[in-house]
Amino acid sequence: MGVEPALATSGRIMAIDFGSKRLGIAVSDSSATLAQPVTVIQRTQESEDLEQLFRLAADYDVQRIVVGYPRTLRGEAGPQAAVVEKFIRKIKQRSGLPVDRYDERLTSKEARTWLAQMGVRGRKADALVDKMAAALILQSYLDRRTGGSVSC
Repeated sequence: MGVEPALATSGRIMAIDFGSKRLGIAVSDSSATLAQPVTVIQRTQESEDLEQLFRLAADYDVQRIVVGYPRTLRGEAGPQAAVVEKFIRKIKQRSGLPVDRYDERLTSKEARTWLAQMGVRGRKADALVDKMAAALILQSYLDRRTGGSVSC
């Protein structure tokens, strides 16, 4: 799934790599050009997860949120898509921020490969993979909306 139509954005954009145990978080620079991995939210209760997410959004003055959307290799909505849609609706309702969906196929695998190439493996890689996947989602989103070729 590509970028949705409303692309005129000034300010920072946050990306979320949605998982059942963790939310990987990345944020763009103020010019919405470069993605930076920020943190991982360990999932507890959905209300607490959302509160942590909204605190981060406020701290970084986020103007838009991009959520990794689970698709199969064939491009169809994956089994987690309904859960992600429900989460997106709650973000929109409670924050009022625009939320885009963006194809997250293979980002976690790509993040693990990138970390392994950097010599980061095992538990250390496990701690970083979700926020790196969020950064990959966000950088791809940013590149696509600007026609750039910068990647993280």
